[in-house]
Amino acid sequence: MHCWLFYFVISPLALFLKTEEHFRQLKTFSVIKYAFSSTLWKSSEAGAWYFVSLPDELSKEIRTHSQWMEEGWGRLKAEASIKDVKWSTAIWFDSKKNTYLLPIKAEIRKKLNLTDGVHLDIELNL
Repeated sequence: MHCWLFYFVISPLALFLKTEEHFRQLKTFSVIKYAFSSTLWKSSEAGAWYFVSLPDELSKEIRTHSQWMEEGWGRLKAEASIKDVKWSTAIWFDSKKNTYLLPIKAEIRKKLNLTDGVHLDIELNL
């Protein structure tokens, strides 16, 4: 009984935990850098979030190679920068637009004096 318990329950669990630890280390040290230009737009829904849509080709590349890292609802953790302002954020896959969206929070818009319709150069690290 003890031998069965070790080989079929404990051993696979230990392997899983080791794999998860390796995955965490991989995510910590692996950074994929992207640069793109896009226009800031305001959502028409209540609460009106501001976003930039990632270019279609870039979204397709990210979705193809990084979808396995998505958390719930197509969320990928990211670090974004516009000019000299950097912040931790996430991009979200919008299945209606078939692209990733980068939310631009009020704090960032105020620091950079950004308004709806402005064209931005953005760096994104996943």
